[in-house]
Amino acid sequence: MAKVYASGTHMIRRGVLLACSGVLIAGPAAAQQAPVERFAFEPAQQQREVSELRPLRIAKWSSLTFAAGFAVYGFSRSNHADDTFRSLEEACNRAPARCASRGPQGAYVDAELEGMFQDVLAADRQARSALIISQIGVAATVVLFLLDLRNAKPPDDIPYVPRGLSIGRNCESGDVCLRWSVNLPR
Repeated sequence: MAKVYASGTHMIRRGVLLACSGVLIAGPAAAQQAPVERFAFEPAQQQREVSELRPLRIAKWSSLTFAAGFAVYGFSRSNHADDTFRSLEEACNRAPARCASRGPQGAYVDAELEGMFQDVLAADRQARSALIISQIGVAATVVLFLLDLRNAKPPDDIPYVPRGLSIGRNCESGDVCLRWSVNLPR
């Protein structure tokens, strides 16, 4: 008489027991195998150049440096214009009559105040020009970085070794073996 099981749990337990016994039997045979070199590189490949000085690489970093330099200069000129304008406002608050008198073109009659106002205008023009140049430089830098994304040569071929459980024949001895590999981070 054959027994009929209500669930497949007994079948699963038998399968797990068979797999474990296969590992125990195949384990010593697998331990006797010679270790396989996963990544066998030639010495020339190990001495791969880390940094190549290509014209595009030099151009992109130079462009970024100049864009940053113009941005810093633009912000410093803007701060100078703000400080000078604050000084002009303080002078006008201390002596409102000095600022009220203007010439026919709208310029201050007082030469010191007019000099401060012209300095504010010049610093604002310089700041605007420098910031526009820095924005153009940033756009050029982005384009150069994107152009440099393409590689001059393809990357080295690294063989793929899949993780997990594998069942197969040993090429050297012909035994059936069950292998479970886990790649641990270094």
